[in-house]
Amino acid sequence: MSPLKAVIFDWGNTLMTDFGLEGPMCDWPRVEAVSGACETLKALFGHFSLIVATNGESSGASEVRRALERVGMNRFFQAVFAQKDLGVGKPDKAFFAAICEAKGLRPDECLMVGDHAEKDVKGASDFGMRALLYDPEDSYPDFRGEKIRDLRELLKLI
Repeated sequence: MSPLKAVIFDWGNTLMTDFGLEGPMCDWPRVEAVSGACETLKALFGHFSLIVATNGESSGASEVRRALERVGMNRFFQAVFAQKDLGVGKPDKAFFAAICEAKGLRPDECLMVGDHAEKDVKGASDFGMRALLYDPEDSYPDFRGEKIRDLRELLKLI
C-alpha cells in the first residue's frame, strides 16, 4: 500500500452542517462547521493534500469555498471538486477519477471521509481508495468498515 498523500472530505454533514436550506450554502443566513472539523483540518494541514468532494447540487467549487471561508476552513483545502462543476457525482468512479487525475494521485494514496456509506465510502472504496465513514449519530449501526463518530478520531487512524 502506498503512503497516504491526500485526505478527501465530503462537504455536507461531514465538514459543514447541512441545514437543508435552498440555494448555495454560502448564501445561507447561518453556516456552521461540524464539531471538530477545524481542529482536525489544522492538525492535517501541511501533512496531506486536503480536498473537498461534494455532490451538492446547488454549489460549485467557488460557492463551496465561499461557505468554507465563512467558518475559517477554506485556507486548509488545496482543491474542491463539485458534482455541479463535473457533471458527475459520487459514487460514480468517474467522479473519483477526476480528482485523482487533476491532483496527480493514485487511488491508493487517498483516504475518503464521508457521512454516506454508499456514496462516499463504497464509491471511493470501489475505486480503490481507502474510505472511512463519519457517522456521529450511529446512522449505520451495522456498517462493517472503518468508522468514526467524531472527526478528531481521524487523527489517530492516519
